[in-house]
Formats: sequence, C-alpha cells, structure tokens
Amino acid sequence: MIFALIVMAIIAKVLYGKGYGFEKMLPYLIIGGIVALIFPIGKLIVLPFEIIGSVFGAVFGGLGGAFGGVIGGIFGVIGGLIGAVFGIIGATLGIVFGAIGIVFGIITVVIIPLLIIFFVLKLVVH
Repeated sequence: MIFALIVMAIIAKVLYGKGYGFEKMLPYLIIGGIVALIFPIGKLIVLPFEIIGSVFGAVFGGLGGAFGGVIGGIFGVIGGLIGAVFGIIGATLGIVFGAIGIVFGIITVVIIPLLIIFFVLKLVVH
C-alpha cells in the first residue's frame, strides 16, 4: 500500500508539473494506485530475510550433521538460532507491512470513493 501511495505521489508530481489540476489527474492516480497495489512489495521486502534464514539454517544444520555428536548439536543450535532470528525479523516485517497495508487500504476504500462523489457533485452542481 505504501508503494501504491508512492507511485500515486510520483504520478501527481509529474502531472502537476505538466499543468494538470486535481480533477484531471484523479483517474490517472486511481489507475496508477491500483496497478501499484497489485505488486506485493511487502512480501518482496520480507522475502530476503526468509531466504537468508532458511539458507543459514540449512548450512549450519548440514555442517552440524557432518561433524556429528556434540559438535553437530552445537552447529544445529547455531543454525536454528540464526534461522529463528531471521524468521522473527521476516515475520515482524510481514506483520508491520500487513498492518500498514490494512490501515491504508481502509483509508483508501473510504476516502477515494468519497472524493470521487465529491468531485462528481462539484462538477454537476457548478
């Protein structure tokens, strides 16, 4: 959702520089925001942490299994801890971006239709 707002801001800046008023640029902003909303930017940000966590877990777990016994247990714990840390970071980022997306989604669902109704009424009345 943040990515969609950034895209909409860039579109508004470009169109405003070309002399467009808010009423003229509103359809472009809505279309640009919807297209940008389709791309899952939050998941793409969290993805490297998930990959790094699983790679560390696999590498250290594999090393631990190769050495066996106590040494294997130590490396397994290290790999598990590093994987858990990156997993927690990824989960936290996912929750934060998800919550922000939900909040902005609710705001967008309410405000954009109201703006559209307002401008339609403004055009019809004046």
